Amino acid sequence: MFTRQHLSVFVVCTGLITGSALYLNAEEPAATAPTAAELYVSGMDMFESGDLQSAREIFHKIDPMQLPKDQRVRLYESLKSLDQAPAVAPKAEKAEVAKVAEVTETAEVATIEVAAEAVEVVEEVAPAPTPAEMLAEADTLSDTTKAAAIYELIIASEGADAPVKATANARLAQIKRELKSNVNTALKALALAEADLKAGRLDEAQARLENIKEAGAELGWFNAGRMNSLASTVAERKEALAAAEQATKLAEVEAAEAAKAAAEAEAAAEAEALAKAQAEKAEALAKAEAEEAAAKAEAEEALKALQAEQATKLAQAEAEREAAVAKAVAKAQATAEAEKAEAVAIALEQAKAEAAAAEEASIASSADLMQAARIAAAKRSAMQAQKAKAKGQTDFAIKLLGQAIQNDPENQAYKNELAAITSMNAAKSSPNSPIQDLQTSRVLQAQQARARYQQYMNNAAEGGNQKDFAAAKNALNSAKNALDSARLILPDVEYKQLRNDATQMEAAIQSAEMIALKNQLESEKIKRDRKNTIEGKRADAENRAKVESLIRRAFALRDEMKYEEALELLDNALFLDPTNFVAKGFRDMIQDTQVMVQAGKLNRQRNLAIAQSSLMNNERTIPINELITYPADWPQLTETRLKGLEESGEEAEANSRITRKLAEPIPVEFDNWQFVNTVNFIRRTTGVNIFVNWTALENAGIDRDTLVDLQLNNVPAEKALQLILQQVSAEVEFDPLGYSINEGILTISTERDLQKETKIRTYDIRDLLVQVPNFSNAPSFDLNDALSNTSSGGSGGSSNSLFGSDSNNDENEGQLDREATIEMIMNLIMDTVGQFDEWDVNGGEVSSLRELNGQLIVKSTPRNHKQIMGLLSQLRETRAVQINVESRFLVVDQNFLEDVGVDLDLKLNNLGGGFGPIALGQDSMSIAQGATTSLTPFDRSNAKGDFDWLSPNSFNPGEGLTRTLRSMDFGISYIDDLEVNLLVRATQANQRSISLTAPRLTFFNGQQAWVTVARQIAFVSDLEPVSDAAGWDITISVLTSGTLLEVEGTISSDRRYVTLTVHPSLSRAKAPFKRYPVIGTTDINNGNDNTDDQTIVLQGFIEVPETEITEVRATVSVPDRGTILLGGQRLVEEVEVEAGVPVLSKIPFLNRLFTNSSTAKDEKTLLILIKPTIIILSEEEEKNFPGMQQSAESFNIGEVMLSQ
Repeated sequence: MFTRQHLSVFVVCTGLITGSALYLNAEEPAATAPTAAELYVSGMDMFESGDLQSAREIFHKIDPMQLPKDQRVRLYESLKSLDQAPAVAPKAEKAEVAKVAEVTETAEVATIEVAAEAVEVVEEVAPAPTPAEMLAEADTLSDTTKAAAIYELIIASEGADAPVKATANARLAQIKRELKSNVNTALKALALAEADLKAGRLDEAQARLENIKEAGAELGWFNAGRMNSLASTVAERKEALAAAEQATKLAEVEAAEAAKAAAEAEAAAEAEALAKAQAEKAEALAKAEAEEAAAKAEAEEALKALQAEQATKLAQAEAEREAAVAKAVAKAQATAEAEKAEAVAIALEQAKAEAAAAEEASIASSADLMQAARIAAAKRSAMQAQKAKAKGQTDFAIKLLGQAIQNDPENQAYKNELAAITSMNAAKSSPNSPIQDLQTSRVLQAQQARARYQQYMNNAAEGGNQKDFAAAKNALNSAKNALDSARLILPDVEYKQLRNDATQMEAAIQSAEMIALKNQLESEKIKRDRKNTIEGKRADAENRAKVESLIRRAFALRDEMKYEEALELLDNALFLDPTNFVAKGFRDMIQDTQVMVQAGKLNRQRNLAIAQSSLMNNERTIPINELITYPADWPQLTETRLKGLEESGEEAEANSRITRKLAEPIPVEFDNWQFVNTVNFIRRTTGVNIFVNWTALENAGIDRDTLVDLQLNNVPAEKALQLILQQVSAEVEFDPLGYSINEGILTISTERDLQKETKIRTYDIRDLLVQVPNFSNAPSFDLNDALSNTSSGGSGGSSNSLFGSDSNNDENEGQLDREATIEMIMNLIMDTVGQFDEWDVNGGEVSSLRELNGQLIVKSTPRNHKQIMGLLSQLRETRAVQINVESRFLVVDQNFLEDVGVDLDLKLNNLGGGFGPIALGQDSMSIAQGATTSLTPFDRSNAKGDFDWLSPNSFNPGEGLTRTLRSMDFGISYIDDLEVNLLVRATQANQRSISLTAPRLTFFNGQQAWVTVARQIAFVSDLEPVSDAAGWDITISVLTSGTLLEVEGTISSDRRYVTLTVHPSLSRAKAPFKRYPVIGTTDINNGNDNTDDQTIVLQGFIEVPETEITEVRATVSVPDRGTILLGGQRLVEEVEVEAGVPVLSKIPFLNRLFTNSSTAKDEKTLLILIKPTIIILSEEEEKNFPGMQQSAESFNIGEVMLSQ
């Protein structure tokens, strides 16, 4: 029976142990695989030794969630440093780097292919889609990746116009912001999944991870690895739990089978117990008789003892004893039959108890199975003894307690209970005479004293054996005390013997204690000596190991070029071992290497700085075509600058958010609604936090049930709120309702109540104090001004400015000084913001206004602060408007020349008869040659069409066609008696030239400004002879030649037109200047006696410049970015010359020999054009960075995603 129970217990325990092991394996790595802590230590050793590739591979295998927080932080820092490691890698890493580069290139190619596929989809529908069609197609795509690729193609397309590109840029920024929002959501879900995993909620964690994967957010390398690690951990733990559940089910099945076997065993035990009960029935009777005989014998012994002490009462005691014995026998016989029937039931219960005890003992631990069974059997025997005692079956109880003590001999409670039941049984069986009771009591007291004495002696012996001498001494003292207390009831010999035994044991215990103490001291001394020796050796070994480790780490840091850290480690090694020659030599070598590396770095930095300077110079040569450009980091700069503007007078972001929400249109259909319901409607519709001070409203006579009747279609929520408050407070005469926005809360109350809440804020108005000057001192190209700007005596130049007076009085004329401007702004605020009687200067107590160093310190209500910010913003917006003006001088020249001439000369020689040679000649060719027009420009020093880069306005559009040039000359001569000379000349030429001069200027709205690009030419304008010296007093004048654009512009109120007062001028000087001789005389006195000894005639030249000026003064109105023809002229001239011999030039065919013709046609067109462009900074910012004005922070999120 016990074998089957043991087998069942073994199976159940095996199943439980297997399930526990599986569960533990789910929580921790397998015993055969390295733990996360072991991988961390190994990876950090690799990292510190310089094996970065191996460290990276080990770090990637670590589950960070199984590490403490400090180790996780260091692991993340190490991974970050590995990712930022320099490009110089060992050979083993170069292949990996190449692979990574190849994968990166493949990913980029794949991205381009995705974009190409998106474009091909569009191209299959339409062979040549326009950018607008591509934009519409991208708007309909649900795949944001393809849509983003199409938007990028549109932005990069040269055929896309600016609005389409701006729309595509805005849509692309929106997609990036959404992707960034998805990334943030995914990271939050990842953190929640990690928390679920720690809490054991595996299903919730797995669901969150699957949602993150389905979202497809770009988490980056680290977060993606983190997500995969969490997913694998969840899968492993779920598999472990499933295995544990399976093992648990198997254990349950086996337990059921074991229970079934136990039930069968119990049935067999019951049958066996029944048979045993019947068999033990007779045995019980025999035992009862034996117990009776034993009791009788004990009584006889007690009687003999009493006879020695009480000889006088022996006879009476003997009679009473015999009566007691007879009575006990009779009573035993009378109760024997009753006890026989109960013995069977008690035996059956005992059999069941033993079966249960066997089953319980079999479930106990296999290591102490039998001991636990014995203890359990002792407990059940004691419990049954208590039941038997309660029923009065003391003999059976004594038997059961004996079995309990046999199974658990160390249990003192069982022994005490046995003595008590024995005493009770003796008392019950003895006669009721006083002497017998006294004898029985003394016998029982003596037995109890012996039992206590023996128990204490056993405890003392056990304490001595276990070296617990204090407990042994206490037990001996207790034994002596128990023995002394029973001295009167114990025999004297027995007392002395027992006392002697206790004394001997005490001496033995003291001797053992002294020996143990001596041995302990000697052992402790030996241990201390051995420990000191071992610790010394261990300290030396640890010191050497630490020095070697420091040197190895220093080698690794040297390989990583971390010389300072390596030197620090070597200093620590030398501190531990000052005589270590390896550390000394290695330190010197690292110091030398550090100097060399630093020298190389400095040289590298120097060369890099030189190259960067050259690169910067090259960058500065890039021309800019846009009117205004923004830096690439403008969004980040804007966000940084706007963060602290709330303290400097700008509106808080929370208040701005409420203002934007109130600007959104809402439907208003209030048909006799209660006031409180209208407020709740606006709160729900706009999402604005609204607080209504009902106490103040009720004091003003306005309650929640006031009816509102208002029907409007799609009006701003703020306007609807104003109309509601106006209607509700219509009957309130002195204290109407109002609202204010402060710290993200819209408060509705009475005007008087709102004025109680005031705030102090500062506003920087220094930009509004800057006065924009008008520059009216533009230079002049007039020759009279050039002649008036002279210097004489060869002093090296004029003392006056080349452009006239340097005084700027005209520039500042009519402008206010700083104090007047500040006072005007303060008066404007007090006149337009709040109520007149609110300000302290008007006797009010609500608002005050002061100025300090360009800062306005204002104390007022939140609503007044909002109005002040709005007023200052409008003033700044008005000033933040500029005008760019481009003036173009366009000159177009066209020249045409056709020249055809024939010269035929005849001469007859040797006519005889006294006649001389007869000559026939003509000169019509020279007569018709050289047809010119008055449009032919004067000569210039530059060749035709040349451009002088030093003087951009010296470009010569053309000088007409030179008539001396010939395309073809043809001549024939025949010499004989008849001499013939024929000369043919033919020329045809066409010339066209265009000249453009386009100065540009940008200035503030309403400002007068000018720009000039000119060349200053010095010439001799006058010569004066110097008396008593053979020389001239030279007068030098300066002539300015170039382009001037002077303009004053004003933008219309709707910002669509620009009114311009312009003065463009173009001046060209003819070079070289004409020179005119000047003759003068001077007298020289050689003797210095005031007599003219000699008169000298001097000759010199003065220069007379010639200039060609094109100048316009006009006031016009031009649309923004439009062009107007400001002025110009068109000149056309045609000359035709024909010459020939009369009569002969009229004869057909023959006339070609005697006729010459020449034709010249010149055209010159001058156009003066003006193009203004309005520059509004807010529009330019929105055009360059769409969406940034609404939220600079949200715009930067998309920029960060793009950089990643």
